Amino acid sequence: LEQMAQALFKSWFVDFDPVIDNALDAGNVIPEPLAERAARRKAMWAAESEKAPAWLSAETRQLFPDRFEEDEVLGWVPEGWVSKPVGDVIEIVGGGTPKTSTPEFWEGGHHAFCTPKDMSNLDSKILLQTERHLTNAGVLKVSSGQLPVGTVLMSSRAPIGYLAIGKIPVSINQGIIALKPHGVFGSEFLLFWLDANRGQVESRANGSTFLEISKKNFRNIPFLIPPDNVCTEFGKQARSYMNASTSFKEQVVSLTKLRDTLLPKLL
Repeated sequence: LEQMAQALFKSWFVDFDPVIDNALDAGNVIPEPLAERAARRKAMWAAESEKAPAWLSAETRQLFPDRFEEDEVLGWVPEGWVSKPVGDVIEIVGGGTPKTSTPEFWEGGHHAFCTPKDMSNLDSKILLQTERHLTNAGVLKVSSGQLPVGTVLMSSRAPIGYLAIGKIPVSINQGIIALKPHGVFGSEFLLFWLDANRGQVESRANGSTFLEISKKNFRNIPFLIPPDNVCTEFGKQARSYMNASTSFKEQVVSLTKLRDTLLPKLL
């Protein structure tokens, strides 16, 4: 399910397949960097008709332009789409770790506290639980506090690039950068944008002991801004996949807890 949502993002916002299809249909010029993909897509049409097959509904295809224009930062992009530094569009925050030697920050805590280790243990991009928890006093020691459900998390060091959507309120340590969904840029869009831009993230990292990307460097990564209606339609489709994935994951967590509770009693 997550791979299906990821493939949809790549098709629409990285490879620009709907725009290529519209441009071919209209007989418009395809920029040279996109010509090879356009040729492959045109070859895929041959078995069906002389026009683009109905891989997308007519209503969805109309959301995309039929021409490309050159962006000074990102090169050829769909006509009307613009780029800005991601930090100008999305709120980006970091975290910290309260003193582990102070019991009042940890003992009896019930607020989830996420580290890259928690993310490394995931078998999906859904975060439902963490190993450690903070007290109310502990949360107050984290600059970003408790982040709301739907916040997108990325490990920023050791290593860079673990990704997850927080499906619980969560605090984060200094090894994570968090992106807060905003407007039409929902959790799913930001998650797969991060995945598609791993190269950009890693190229801005530095460090002598281990690579790390700072929030300052991260905020300068170019962020392509499609029209609101395109983002809204993507969110609708991708959310259905991710909600189903979350539901399955919640069942796994629940059954695992039940097993761990019952097994000692049976033995």
